Amino acid sequence: MYTPHLYVWMGAAHTKSTRLGLKCEGLEVELGALLPWEEAQRKTLPVVRELVFQVHPCSAAELLIDSLPEGMAHEAALYPDGTHLTDLKEVR
Repeated sequence: MYTPHLYVWMGAAHTKSTRLGLKCEGLEVELGALLPWEEAQRKTLPVVRELVFQVHPCSAAELLIDSLPEGMAHEAALYPDGTHLTDLKEVR
Protein backbone atom coordinates (compact mmCIF):
# COMPACT_ATOMS: atom_id res chain seq x y z
CA MET A 1 0.00 0.00 0.00
CA TYR A 2 1.60 3.23 -1.11
CA THR A 3 1.68 6.42 0.92
CA PRO A 4 -0.47 9.40 -0.09
CA HIS A 5 1.54 12.44 -1.23
CA LEU A 6 4.58 10.18 -1.24
CA TYR A 7 7.20 12.77 -2.21
CA VAL A 8 6.09 15.07 0.61
CA TRP A 9 5.90 12.09 3.00
CA MET A 10 9.48 10.92 2.32
CA GLY A 11 11.01 14.31 1.45
CA ALA A 12 13.24 14.59 4.54
CA ALA A 13 14.41 10.95 4.45
CA HIS A 14 18.02 10.18 3.56
CA THR A 15 19.12 7.66 0.96
CA LYS A 16 21.29 4.66 1.75
CA SER A 17 24.97 4.91 0.77
CA THR A 18 24.21 2.77 -2.30
CA ARG A 19 21.46 5.25 -3.31
CA LEU A 20 19.15 2.21 -3.59
CA GLY A 21 16.41 2.88 -1.07
CA LEU A 22 15.91 5.08 1.95
CA LYS A 23 17.21 4.86 5.50
CA CYS A 24 14.65 4.30 8.28
CA GLU A 25 15.36 7.24 10.58
CA GLY A 26 11.81 8.26 11.39
CA LEU A 27 12.04 11.40 9.24
CA GLU A 28 8.90 10.66 7.22
CA VAL A 29 5.97 13.03 7.73
CA GLU A 30 3.12 11.62 9.86
CA LEU A 31 0.15 10.68 7.67
CA GLY A 32 -2.10 13.02 9.66
CA ALA A 33 0.20 15.96 8.89
CA LEU A 34 0.01 15.52 5.11
CA LEU A 35 -2.31 17.49 2.86
CA PRO A 36 -5.90 16.17 2.96
CA TRP A 37 -6.36 12.72 1.40
CA GLU A 38 -8.84 9.87 1.46
CA GLU A 39 -8.04 6.23 2.22
CA ALA A 40 -9.70 5.22 -1.06
CA GLN A 41 -7.07 7.26 -2.94
CA ARG A 42 -4.17 5.16 -1.62
CA LYS A 43 -2.70 2.95 -4.32
CA THR A 44 -2.90 -0.80 -3.71
CA LEU A 45 -1.52 -3.07 -6.40
CA PRO A 46 -3.09 -6.53 -6.17
CA VAL A 47 -1.46 -9.74 -7.32
CA VAL A 48 -3.38 -11.23 -10.22
CA ARG A 49 -3.38 -14.94 -11.22
CA GLU A 50 0.24 -15.76 -10.31
CA LEU A 51 2.49 -15.23 -7.33
CA VAL A 52 4.34 -11.98 -8.10
CA PHE A 53 6.28 -9.58 -5.92
CA GLN A 54 7.15 -6.03 -6.92
CA VAL A 55 7.61 -3.19 -4.48
CA HIS A 56 9.02 0.30 -4.79
CA PRO A 57 10.37 0.49 -1.22
CA CYS A 58 10.88 4.25 -1.09
CA SER A 59 7.18 4.96 -1.42
CA ALA A 60 5.65 1.88 0.21
CA ALA A 61 4.43 2.33 3.77
CA GLU A 62 2.74 -1.06 4.25
CA LEU A 63 2.83 -4.50 2.64
CA LEU A 64 -0.28 -6.67 2.44
CA ILE A 65 0.83 -10.24 1.77
CA ASP A 66 -1.74 -12.92 0.94
CA SER A 67 -1.27 -16.49 2.10
CA LEU A 68 0.21 -18.95 -0.38
CA PRO A 69 -2.31 -20.91 -2.44
CA GLU A 70 -2.91 -24.57 -1.62
CA GLY A 71 -0.39 -26.87 -3.23
CA MET A 72 2.53 -24.43 -3.06
CA ALA A 73 5.53 -25.30 -0.88
CA HIS A 74 5.33 -23.46 2.43
CA GLU A 75 8.65 -24.60 3.92
CA ALA A 76 10.89 -21.87 2.50
CA ALA A 77 8.26 -19.12 2.42
CA LEU A 78 8.79 -16.14 4.69
CA TYR A 79 5.06 -15.52 5.26
CA PRO A 80 3.21 -18.66 4.07
CA ASP A 81 0.03 -17.67 5.92
CA GLY A 82 0.19 -14.06 4.75
CA THR A 83 0.71 -10.95 6.85
CA HIS A 84 0.26 -7.19 7.01
CA LEU A 85 3.60 -5.41 7.52
CA THR A 86 3.40 -1.87 8.89
CA ASP A 87 6.88 -1.48 10.42
CA LEU A 88 8.72 0.73 7.93
CA LYS A 89 12.05 -1.03 8.55
CA GLU A 90 10.48 -4.38 7.62
CA VAL A 91 8.69 -2.90 4.60
CA ARG A 92 11.88 -1.39 3.21
